[in-house]
Amino acid sequence: MRISQDLLKTPTQVREQVMASLAAQRPFVLDNTNALRGQRAELIAAAKAASFRVIGYYFPCERRDAIRHSLQRAEDRVPPGWAQRTSVLRYRPCPKVSTNCS
Repeated sequence: MRISQDLLKTPTQVREQVMASLAAQRPFVLDNTNALRGQRAELIAAAKAASFRVIGYYFPCERRDAIRHSLQRAEDRVPPGWAQRTSVLRYRPCPKVSTNCS
């Protein structure tokens, strides 16, 4: 199952879908930019507690490249500029040597 912030619209809906998948022991992929470590940590801890294997990916990119990519989306799917700037300012990557990206 794919759980996407873009499709569900709110962090609460994403969290509910993740928790339902964990409770049902149903594998899933979370497609979401969790800008804050605490947001990632909560979901990672819940998945590990449910004996799920957790794999996280980080794709570094320049802000201008992310904006260019966003502008290629359908008009109703382009995130507002303030949302893009906020995500860039809030994001904190995992330490480079870490194997536990929480």
